[in-house]
Amino acid sequence: MPSTPLPPCLWCGLARTHEKQRAYQSGLLLLDHCRVRWVPFTLAKSPSTLGAEHVHAFLRHLAMEKQVASSTQNQALNAVVFLYRKVIKKDIGDFGDFPRARRGLRLPVVASRAEIKAVLDRMSGREQFMARLLYGTGRGCE
Repeated sequence: MPSTPLPPCLWCGLARTHEKQRAYQSGLLLLDHCRVRWVPFTLAKSPSTLGAEHVHAFLRHLAMEKQVASSTQNQALNAVVFLYRKVIKKDIGDFGDFPRARRGLRLPVVASRAEIKAVLDRMSGREQFMARLLYGTGRGCE
């Protein structure tokens, strides 16, 4: 049993919940996420005394104050829901609308045909041939 501030009964509940090793490991990762973020946020209060308003405040805290990535907020949400549904077996109710962390913008790295032509025109000989061949096949430089 890993050493965490979570009560031993939660680890026992997790072991009862999962038969397969991979599922057990996934559960451990989710509980570890709870240990790292949820427990310090709730000041290590007993999870059975906390409810939907605490989950809402926690998710708001991650998005607004910690400014975590949306994937981190989603993992935290899944970890807390898993903790309550599968391990504690308590319905935490509806924590409804909470502010979502913003997804980062992903800008594609694509050069225009004119830019590609300018680069290829500055090359000569074998290098130009190889570059034109790679560009023509659509592979680019990986």
